[in-house]
Formats: sequence, C-alpha cells, structure tokens
Amino acid sequence: MDSRSFVDGVYAAVYRTTIDGVTKLLRTPPGRTPRPDLVSLSAWFNALDEHSADQVREVIRLSVDQSVFGLLAVLDGARAVANAGTDLTLFSDGTQLNADGDLHDRFRAVVDQELGFD
Repeated sequence: MDSRSFVDGVYAAVYRTTIDGVTKLLRTPPGRTPRPDLVSLSAWFNALDEHSADQVREVIRLSVDQSVFGLLAVLDGARAVANAGTDLTLFSDGTQLNADGDLHDRFRAVVDQELGFD
C-alpha cells in the first residue's frame, strides 16, 4: 500500500462513512430503545428546515474533516501528541507511507477535490 491508497482508504472508510453515519444517526437513532440524547437530537434535527439541516450536515463534514486531518498530521509528525516530541512512523509492507509526501496534505487534496476547491 502506498500513501495515495492509504489516504483514499481513510477517506472512504473513515471520512465519508463517518459523515454519512452521523447524518443517518441524527435522522433515525438505531435500536428498539435509542438513547434519550439521540432521540432528542433526532427530533431537533428532523424538525429543521432544509437549509438549516444542510448547515448541520456541513458542520458534521467539517468536524470529521478536521479530526481526520489532525490525526494524519500527528502521524506525519506535523502535530505533536505530547510535549515530549514523539516520533511516529507508519509503514505498510516495509514502506514508510508518508515518505513521498505528508498524508494530511494528500487528504486535504482529496477533500478539496470533492468540494470543488482544486
């Protein structure tokens, strides 16, 4: 696996799946007796007008974007986890995944392309 396939996989398995999952969770909380907080959020979300619901979906997307970007920045060493200066290196089949460029930069390019900012 190279950095491009890793970032594409994170994009599909984490970024898109989480955005879609949270939106679905807000629309219809799962289970026979969903948690009361989810029921309350769902009632609020489902009562929103379409523009407001779109704005909430954009806040969800932005939150997931920043979370994934931040984690990849930590893996790249561009953002520290602790003040002690931890070095993290991610390998796949003996190859350092970010050897040919930062993962968080690749992720930003994929998201920007999706949003039409490229």
